[in-house]
Amino acid sequence: MQAQADINSNRAIAMNDSRPGPGGGWNGSSFAVFAGAVFNHQSQPAQLTIVIHELAHVAWKGTPMGQFIDINNGLSSAFWISRDCGTAVPEWDNWKVPQ
Repeated sequence: MQAQADINSNRAIAMNDSRPGPGGGWNGSSFAVFAGAVFNHQSQPAQLTIVIHELAHVAWKGTPMGQFIDINNGLSSAFWISRDCGTAVPEWDNWKVPQ
């Protein structure tokens, strides 16, 4: 499975396997969010940020926001989510703070 390969190679902290419907948005079927060791080593508030980020992918599937939330490799959305939801920004070596 591609999600597991991306997580194992540290290209992602977490991923979801939601399926698009005819219009490109989420088709309403069950889906899973996958996470690995990087996720497990985060604080619980940071884990919540990651899960909210993945749920946003599902909610905005097929829309410009579905791609926008991954700007700066997802770091920007992590800041927005933590600010708006009172969670925490995950720590991840692959994230570089923009200068």
